[in-house]
Amino acid sequence: MQLSHYNLSSRDPEAYVAIAAEDLVSSVGLEALHADGELTREYLGMLSLYAIRRAARLFGEDKSYGKTIRQVSERFDPDHLSENLIRFLTDLLTGTKEDSLDQLKLSSRIQNRLHQAGIRNISDLLGTSRKDLLNTRSLDDTAIDEIADALEKLGYKEKAVRLAFPGSTYREIAKARSDPDSVLCLRKDLGNRLYRNGVKTLTQLRELSVDDLAEMDGISYEAAMRISWELSHLEG
Repeated sequence: MQLSHYNLSSRDPEAYVAIAAEDLVSSVGLEALHADGELTREYLGMLSLYAIRRAARLFGEDKSYGKTIRQVSERFDPDHLSENLIRFLTDLLTGTKEDSLDQLKLSSRIQNRLHQAGIRNISDLLGTSRKDLLNTRSLDDTAIDEIADALEKLGYKEKAVRLAFPGSTYREIAKARSDPDSVLCLRKDLGNRLYRNGVKTLTQLRELSVDDLAEMDGISYEAAMRISWELSHLEG
């Protein structure tokens, strides 16, 4: 299982916990590890703790990463698993194929369009740019926003932002979402379109007419009218 699919990297101590758990499963088998089929957070935490301590015993003398394994073993807190590690462990113990597009829980329409574009799994999607998706002619702004939302929920935050807001970082978008003057407080599809067109605040938006908005990329006259209505609704 590829750790990058779960937003776990070599800089993340939980990545070593994941590797230790994977080694444990391959050594003793899935049947020996299931707790009556109920993979609770508590069970996953205890399994993780056992796995990393086992790895520290088995590989602690390995100079290449033994020191890191020991440090992770000493500091790992099974009561505070990240959602990324929980997702990894759950998929590991249930045999889920972590690279399947099914994990994104997209609408069948969007998933079919991805398949038509030759994008068969999450790995394919992670290697595809917004421009590539738009060039397929089967995916529009609304579809790409849905894909970005699904990726973000699975932990691929930076990739999600690169698809929805080219040129922006996740940190920037997270900050904008918490700003009451941000256009991202509007209905998501409308706010996203405005942000991509450089209209980032409600203050900027108030200076634009419906005609101004309708001239922007990806904003039809109908969408411009909806934006104007939403803005007046917020002010009311």
